[in-house]
Amino acid sequence: MARKKNPLYVVSEKGGVVEEAFGKFDYIVKKLGLSPLVNYIKEIVKSLLESVQSYQAFVVVKAYIDDILNQVTAVLMKFAN
Repeated sequence: MARKKNPLYVVSEKGGVVEEAFGKFDYIVKKLGLSPLVNYIKEIVKSLLESVQSYQAFVVVKAYIDDILNQVTAVLMKFAN
């Protein structure tokens, strides 16, 4: 397996744990300690998708999920720049 030239590492403030980040988004999530929030959003999306019974419901759920992800991404990209 080839090694990355410049891998990103996150050092947590609690205990000095060092973790590798797999991109800017992952770096921001780990650095700010947002992993529980990301897991919560995943569970919400999973729950919403399980409730879809028709194409019309899918369109509504997809619009809702897209809105949530756009807002979260916009906030996190402010930290990336």
